[in-house]
This record gives sequence, C-alpha cells and structure tokens, in this order.
Amino acid sequence: MGSFLATLLVLLCIGFGDNGVVEASVAAEKDLSLSPAEKQSLDKFKAVMTPVLFDDRLKQEAYLVRWLRASRFDIKKAEKMLLENLRWRDEFQMDGIHDEDWSEFEDRFPYEVSFDKEFQPVITSHMGQWDFRQVILAGKRHKMLRYIFKLLDDIDQGIQKSQAEGKLVTRGSVVTNLKGYNLMQQGCVQCIPLYLEMIHALDSYYPGLFDKMILVNVPSTFQALLNIVKQTMSQDNQKGLMVFGSNPKKWQNYLLQWIDRDELPLEFGGNKITLSNNDF
Repeated sequence: MGSFLATLLVLLCIGFGDNGVVEASVAAEKDLSLSPAEKQSLDKFKAVMTPVLFDDRLKQEAYLVRWLRASRFDIKKAEKMLLENLRWRDEFQMDGIHDEDWSEFEDRFPYEVSFDKEFQPVITSHMGQWDFRQVILAGKRHKMLRYIFKLLDDIDQGIQKSQAEGKLVTRGSVVTNLKGYNLMQQGCVQCIPLYLEMIHALDSYYPGLFDKMILVNVPSTFQALLNIVKQTMSQDNQKGLMVFGSNPKKWQNYLLQWIDRDELPLEFGGNKITLSNNDF
C-alpha cells in the first residue's frame, strides 16, 4: 500500500510547476493519499466532470478530490456540490472579484496574505477591530459578505500560486486576532447571520480550503458566539480550529513553529510590517 500511495502522490503532482521539483505539505499528503477504492472514485468523478469544466485548473485531481472528500466519496453528491459551486461563482461574478474597488474595506478591515514554511498561504487579520455592526447598519452587509468571499478566494489563489511554483499545496490557513472584540460591534444580533453565511460559503464553495483556523486573544465573551458557529461547521473545519486565550507566549510560540518570523506580522510575534500594524 505504501508504494501505491507514493506513486499516486507523484501522479497527482503532474502539472504543478515546470521545474520537476515537488515539495509537498503535510496537509497535501493527507489530502492526496487515496486508497485504491478512493482512486477509482476519483477517476470516475474526473470522467463525469471534465466535459463541463472549462478551466484546466478545475480538472486537476488535487482540486477534484476536495469535492469527493467533502461528500465522503459520494460521486453524485460531489457532482452536485461542484456544479452548485460553478453556479454560485457565476452568480456572484467571482472571477472578477479581485478587480473591484475594495479600498474602503481594505482600510477598515485589513488582512495580510503570507505563506507558511510549507508554502501554504496564510491570512492574518485583526478581526477584534472589525466593526461588523457599523457596516451592516450602513446598508453594506452584502458588500461585507462579498469581501469575505474575496478573502477566501485570496487563499485559493495563494494555493494556485504555490502549485504553479512546483509546490504540492492543497490548503491554506487563517490566523485571527480577537483582541478588542466586544458584543456590540462583532456579537450583535445583526452580526450572527453574517458569521453563519461565512461558514456556509466556506463549507459549500471552498471545501477542504483550510488546514488551520487559529483564533488568538479570544475573550470569554466570544465563547457563546463561537459555540453557535461551530455547530454549523463541517467536521473537517472543526478539526482545524484552534483557540488561544490572551497569553501571547503560548500562541506566538505555536505560530512560529510553522510560519517564518519574516512572514508573520508584528502583532502576531513576527517581523513583517503591514498597514494594520499602524494600530499597535
């Protein structure tokens, strides 16, 4: 079985970069290690979906296996999920989302895209300072949700970037600082549906996207909201969720184990200077 899995990993690497060198993340090895029965399901799923997928990237086995894992290798369910994803991307014009003017939201809700030691994209943000209530009351709830879609798509684009450079990467991570969180701005009644829609988009349109979801400086007042959100999360995303309190020594040491200090913003214990560092 070991030789079969090793051979399969090599086959799945075809098309990632042109330098002939493949460096695989631990998460990618797990995602792409398939049993013979699972490999048969992947072959069948690929044959079914290839005629309706016009983007070559979507035909890659490393992408298709996301949908099979999300559906527990139920080919019919995976097909339905992927077709719904294509419909959603068309309806929300996701292919052009990065060309829109996001200057207002980037100023008010900044986040940074970096890469960890395994070349997986990592998004860091200070969501504890993001005033969701204000933007909702201003009638910009839909735009805020779309901005979150852009964030998720930035991770997906980071994965594509690493793959194009010959790295076998299938997932990314997010690290969020909740220092400053308060019930009025982020835990209001109007805010809860926004969180639930975020999780729905993550599970339905970006399955298998996250390796880790790390929350730091989490106050006790956030726990009730976290419990609500966790109930709607897939098991895969629940496994990747890690929650740290206000002791920076614990979470900074953990972050620096898998993110280089120069790739980690100052507020998280690194050396990287970002626009959001002006607030600290």
